[in-house]
Amino acid sequence: MNINFKGTNNLYEQIVQEIIKYINLGIYKESDKLPSCRSLALELGVNPNTVEKAYSILENKGYVDIIPKKGAYVKISKETSYIRQDLVNEILKLKNMGVSMEELINAVKEVYSND
Repeated sequence: MNINFKGTNNLYEQIVQEIIKYINLGIYKESDKLPSCRSLALELGVNPNTVEKAYSILENKGYVDIIPKKGAYVKISKETSYIRQDLVNEILKLKNMGVSMEELINAVKEVYSND
């Protein structure tokens, strides 16, 4: 997980963005258990309350279900699965048009380097 301690966004906002990114990329799937607040906080070098706040925001946004004393579990909304499927369909179109994986990766890197 990429957290920028010198960035302009709050740490909890960065954690929220990273987890949403992982869900959209399919790294975290429906019903996957997220790391505990304590373990993720240790891994990132932040206060557990920061991770707890991020998980709470994710729950409010509908990305996770928090079960007391059990943990936080990924909840994929229909919208998220449609977005992912649209992305896969677009990539398949590009592949069928002869765009190589290297060309696609370079295009993605170009888009992200403009942030």
